[in-house]
Amino acid sequence: MKKERRDFIKGMAAVPFLGYFAFAFKDNITREISEKNIDFRKTLKIEQIDAPKQKLLPPTGNF
Repeated sequence: MKKERRDFIKGMAAVPFLGYFAFAFKDNITREISEKNIDFRKTLKIEQIDAPKQKLLPPTGNF
C-alpha cells in the first residue's frame, strides 16, 4: 500500500514540471516559426503589388 501511494505522489509531483516544459516548448516553436517567416515585400522593398484585383482572385472554373 505504501509503495502505491508513494508512486502516486511522485507522479503527481512531475505534473507541474511537465506543464512547464510543454509551455516552454510551445513558446519556442512559435518563436522559431515567426523568425523563419520572411516578408518578401519588405525584402524586395515593394509596398504594393501593381496587379489588377481580378488577376489576384483564385480561378472559379467558370469561363
